[in-house]
Amino acid sequence: MSRLVEGIESDQMLEEPAFAVFYTCLVLISDVFSIFFIFTILTRSTADMKLYKFVLLKLAIFDLLLNLSTALLVTPDLLCPLPAVAVRSPIGGLSETHAFITISLTIAIAITVFTSINDCCFLRVCIFYQWNHFLKKIYSWRGALFLVLINGTTVGVIVLALWLAKRTNQEFLSVVAAENMSHALGTYAHEPTTVYFYVDIWKPQVLPLMSSVLAGLAVIYILNLMASRLVWRAIAIRKKNMSFKSYQNHKQLTLLVLCQNLVPAVVLSIPLLLVTFSFAMSYESDTFAETIKHFVTFTVAIYPALSVVLSFFFIKPYRRFLMTILCTVSIRRFKQTQVSDIRMSKKCSLGNEESFDSVGYM
Repeated sequence: MSRLVEGIESDQMLEEPAFAVFYTCLVLISDVFSIFFIFTILTRSTADMKLYKFVLLKLAIFDLLLNLSTALLVTPDLLCPLPAVAVRSPIGGLSETHAFITISLTIAIAITVFTSINDCCFLRVCIFYQWNHFLKKIYSWRGALFLVLINGTTVGVIVLALWLAKRTNQEFLSVVAAENMSHALGTYAHEPTTVYFYVDIWKPQVLPLMSSVLAGLAVIYILNLMASRLVWRAIAIRKKNMSFKSYQNHKQLTLLVLCQNLVPAVVLSIPLLLVTFSFAMSYESDTFAETIKHFVTFTVAIYPALSVVLSFFFIKPYRRFLMTILCTVSIRRFKQTQVSDIRMSKKCSLGNEESFDSVGYM
């Protein structure tokens, strides 16, 4: 460890209090958006939304939980170009076991976010093709238990693969010293109690993890895109029998489902590709490493807010509610400005009259 501290003396990463404040603001904004969206779903959903209201509520809750879990339970600091993170959370950073548990919980919540999007797609297909019998089976107690078991099995497989791929703190520090990458640790080299979560991507033990993650994402996205295509075809076929209002609502909900599929793909895939690229190239530039880390952190923190904005934009009752609030606030501000302007003009006119009178009487 002394070698690491000595190596860091000459090549230390920059302190980043400004970025920490910026990240905290992003997390708070996303949390506020998510809580407001949950309130909107509970209070402003129309009667014809029925089950769709509950799957949206599930998605909104797990978006919020994902943000809270990432920010509070793990608080990861990506150590590019090393395939590792420093776990800064007071909970996850207690020990390697705590770090693994909190990261596993975060992964479980993230998987539930994806399956919630899958629920939105599946429900739309069932409604359009009138698979009422199948819908009753899935959304019964037995169906709910079956879905929980599938979700739990998926989480269990990925967590098991993660446990096989992870390495200990001691192994990680040995690799850092052997590859002369002590500069990538930054200020953590001066903190011997720091807990790291490290996966050696060049070892065969990582193959089950990569295979399970890629296979799971592929299945989810293929099913979601197929469901969206089925709904789109049904809308096109029944367009003549729909009112224009109904057609627009169905079209917007289908676009929402497509965007809900694409946003996580973009938000997660681009940072993953950048991180993988930095791992493969083993860049030693602190500036490049910091850029990648900040971009990854930004995209993950902003995802819940993006999901909420999309839902407000495409779902008409929620959009009307948001516009009503914005218009009310704008009107109140405008009225307050008008009142203050009138008061100021009265004060100015009184002052002018007094000076005019005094001049006149002179």
